Amino acid sequence: MKSRNFTLIELLVVIAIIAILAALLLPALNSARKKGQAIKCVNNLSQLMKGHFLYADAQNQWMIGSQANKAGTKTSLGWAYFIVEAFPYVKKQIIRCDSNPVLPKMLSNATDWSWRCYGMYAPKDRWTGSYYSDRIDETGDFAVCCEDGTRAFSLTRMKGPSRIFLLVDSGAFDDPPGRACYKFHPTASVEKAAAIFLLHINRANMAFADGHVEARSQSRLLSDGFTRIALENGTVQIF
Repeated sequence: MKSRNFTLIELLVVIAIIAILAALLLPALNSARKKGQAIKCVNNLSQLMKGHFLYADAQNQWMIGSQANKAGTKTSLGWAYFIVEAFPYVKKQIIRCDSNPVLPKMLSNATDWSWRCYGMYAPKDRWTGSYYSDRIDETGDFAVCCEDGTRAFSLTRMKGPSRIFLLVDSGAFDDPPGRACYKFHPTASVEKAAAIFLLHINRANMAFADGHVEARSQSRLLSDGFTRIALENGTVQIF
């Protein structure tokens, strides 16, 4: 039987068809990848909240806030240290979202990793304004900020824990921009302060004091009173 070779035109047609199919499939594959990352992030936050509750059970219902001193020292560490190493309730690998553009070495650096993680609500920092105090009647006066820099939350003082967000996708925007940051405040006025970060298809995952996790859009965050929001491309919006 006589064999027949492809002509150049036929080959170009095949290549064009493959390119068209790839162009049609890539957005769907990218969307599926982003949804998978969002689901993984939700699981991370859920596990982290369980770790925080275990810590609180061992500490008379006090949950670690954004930071505290290492026991017996004046060394301040981010909240992740206390539920990963001091009380190993969770694995270090889940303290941040894989979608966050943090440097990989930040998970292994002994003096740095506990600061590069999901952001913990820091209601009694120097730039908070009235956001926390305006909601005390609704959520309770549950936050403590000690002179040594220790932050803590009393679970027994919380009202309506399903309305109190604690851990969120967050990022700080100085150097490197967008890196995971251990604390945030929804109305921070400091220029380079961390912001809630819309890392998942223009939504940010948030973990609440009752343990549930949900994703919220920019419009929902604005209605909740947030005034500092970082878009997925890293642009920080101040409202």
